[in-house]
Amino acid sequence: MGAGTRSDPGIKTDTAAGIRESTGTAMGEDLGRDGANSTTTGNGAGTLGPGPGPGPGPGPAPQKYPDVKPKERRASTKQETDMKTSSDAKGKETSKQERIVGEIAFQLDRRILSSIFPDRARLYGFTVRNIPEKVAQSGADPFLQLTTEQASTIMERYNHIMDRLKQLGYDPSVHPTLTEHIVNTFGILRDRPDMTGAEAAAYNDIKYLQEVVKNATPPDMFNNCMLLLNCLHQLSQDDGKPLFIW
Repeated sequence: MGAGTRSDPGIKTDTAAGIRESTGTAMGEDLGRDGANSTTTGNGAGTLGPGPGPGPGPGPAPQKYPDVKPKERRASTKQETDMKTSSDAKGKETSKQERIVGEIAFQLDRRILSSIFPDRARLYGFTVRNIPEKVAQSGADPFLQLTTEQASTIMERYNHIMDRLKQLGYDPSVHPTLTEHIVNTFGILRDRPDMTGAEAAAYNDIKYLQEVVKNATPPDMFNNCMLLLNCLHQLSQDDGKPLFIW
């Protein structure tokens, strides 16, 4: 069949005018306009007849794309498996170190409160951030039930510990709120370690905790996280107890 011949016998010449293939090429363009440039084959398919000269055909036939076969899955090599295992382990270790940073902030907050309220685990509603405000409101709060002597003792202990921590750079108007932010950002340790094991010993090692803070905190939080660790270490030396109290 000659150039420009349609191979689809189902399309007749009398209906071919104006019909376009899916690729946008005109089918039967000017077919039958004056009869001079077209003939009809026996099967009804239009072919270009003799004309004043060769001209462009109706366009190339649609390209046939090769069959796409599903990509064969190849078995993971030992190197890929080892890399994935290493990556998962690294992610877990990073998460654990971040939680240790949060635990440092939590332990400091807890240590300050236990120093101010040594006779009870906690007075509900008191935080390191709001102790002065709560004590000041105790006279007008019938539910707080603090005597004048109790309020005076609480503030004396609060001022003493704040003066101690200020020497390390602790700011009572900034760091209590920052401590809460760090705990909320990094979380805390999920499980209490075996107190006779290596993990508990590591948590009482200031050098180990300094390395954790160095590795796990972003640059903009590093100085403050290290300051909180130094404060916790100082309080631990003052009371003779481990850095982390469970």
